[in-house]
Amino acid sequence: MKFSTITAALALCTAGAAFAQDAAAPAEATPPVTFTGTAAFVTDYRFRGVSLSDRDIAGQASITATSSFGLFASIWGSTIEPVGAYIDKSGNFNNGSEQEIDLTLGFSKAIGNFTPSFGVIGYIYPGGKNVAYYEPFVSVAGTLGPVGVTVGLNYAPDQENTFEDNTYVYGLVTFGIPDSPITLKGSVGYEDGAFDYGSGGKFDYMVGVDAKYKFLTLGVQYIGNDLDNSSFALRRNRKDGVVVSLTAAF
Repeated sequence: MKFSTITAALALCTAGAAFAQDAAAPAEATPPVTFTGTAAFVTDYRFRGVSLSDRDIAGQASITATSSFGLFASIWGSTIEPVGAYIDKSGNFNNGSEQEIDLTLGFSKAIGNFTPSFGVIGYIYPGGKNVAYYEPFVSVAGTLGPVGVTVGLNYAPDQENTFEDNTYVYGLVTFGIPDSPITLKGSVGYEDGAFDYGSGGKFDYMVGVDAKYKFLTLGVQYIGNDLDNSSFALRRNRKDGVVVSLTAAF
């Protein structure tokens, strides 16, 4: 599950200088920019509790560049169920886009045990029409031993491809079991506005577990929402479900 987050979801890599015990030895230079990336397969691409891949397998990948002073930029992509279908000038039907590309520019810097972040995400759907939009975000992450907590707010103002503004607030808690590769996690979010599926406000939730081995992470999550499933057309993608993911980090 991606938190717009992000998702309210970005994984940043910060590099610190390593100092030798010998005072005469020079410190290792901190690179001005570091690059990280991921490649993943998920059994269902869920965004804020709702499937965007029609409950089918999705391939996802990301690259993030992080500067030593905290500025970062990333590109994240996923396969999706087609969106933005249209009829062209010749009267031909175009199925729209089968890819989502998220472009993020932001700033993040640790202050003690807390890491505030802010920036903007552009949601791009190549080949789709009237579906791209942008969304500013702010979040604060903190740690206390093996427990991590993140709270965030994403706000998409009323713009060309939305009929009103949209607000999404969320909280994420993780617990790394000491001396093990296992991390437990859970989240809850609330969305109101252009992307709440006409509900007047919806909740989404997730509970899951990750197991890490070297550069690979296997995840299992139960993801759902409180949307009304009486609409047959959307019932499949709104239903709660289990999502399994395998992610390689580099």
